[in-house]
Amino acid sequence: MSEVELIVELGQMSLPTESVKHLAVGALVTLNEFPGDPVAIHANGKLMGRGEVVVVAGKLGIRLTELFPA
Repeated sequence: MSEVELIVELGQMSLPTESVKHLAVGALVTLNEFPGDPVAIHANGKLMGRGEVVVVAGKLGIRLTELFPA
């Protein structure tokens, strides 16, 4: 069985490099998306679907809501 790199894109934002250098561990960064907005799901660098972030037993997960054909 081969491995698949799975990336879930929760959001994007732009920060100057100097600001990134000054972020502390645990710092919060506000994204441009809102709760309930879909997240992009990439497998091996290719967009494969969309989903939504869920919390189950205190852990974050992704519920698939849309899968695109290969």
